[in-house]
Amino acid sequence: RVESAPLDKARKSLEEAGEALLERAKCEVERQSRIAESRAAAERRLSSALEASGEELALEARAAASNAEKAAHVVAEKAVGSAAAQLLSQAEATLRFELAG
Repeated sequence: RVESAPLDKARKSLEEAGEALLERAKCEVERQSRIAESRAAAERRLSSALEASGEELALEARAAASNAEKAAHVVAEKAVGSAAAQLLSQAEATLRFELAG
């Protein structure tokens, strides 16, 4: 039994080293898991922010298009009004000329 004492001591030392390595590995797995969860959460936040920005840009684009359409209608109405007034003026001039003639 005296000879097995060094073996027992070595076995115990190996078991302790193995347990320490196992504990370190568990801690590392937990740390990596927390990092992965943190990155996933950051990616979700970024995705949400990009989606919200895209929706906001789409709303701004729709508003700009609507404003441009309204402005085009105003310009068109003015142009039509101006053309109509010019035609009316020409018709009036023609009528006066015919009546005077």
